[in-house]
Amino acid sequence: MTNGYPTYRFNSQDPAIGIVVQLMKISNQTKSAISKSSGVARNTLIAWQKKRTRRAYFATLAAVAGALHHEFRPVRKR
Repeated sequence: MTNGYPTYRFNSQDPAIGIVVQLMKISNQTKSAISKSSGVARNTLIAWQKKRTRRAYFATLAAVAGALHHEFRPVRKR
């Protein structure tokens, strides 16, 4: 029986974190600089890169993406 919602499954880490980590790599900014401009702790960024975080808050992902001059917003599939 389904509840009407599509499933969102991942094995090790939320794919949204991987997208933001790729943006961090492309930007060539240091983690300290990203941390300072986004307000997200440097250790959080390190944990994302080392795949120690399974799920991140949307606001945290959006803050880092915004600091890297990218928009991070939810997309609803119908």
